[in-house]
Amino acid sequence: MCNLNNKDMEISKEKFNDYRKVQYSGIINMFDINNGCKLSGLTRDEYIEIMKNYSKLREKYGEYKQD
Repeated sequence: MCNLNNKDMEISKEKFNDYRKVQYSGIINMFDINNGCKLSGLTRDEYIEIMKNYSKLREKYGEYKQD
């Protein structure tokens, strides 16, 4: 688990990859939080936490490999 700026918010590799699946699909602008949450299955807080800490999470979990 990744504990970043928010002590209560943990972002797993699986959740980060759920975000990246949507990102790599190119379906939406990633700043469209409502649709991003729907497509990724993440909560609003998780989604925003990933956006704020994307570089740290990418460094921790490595590059995304599409299935």
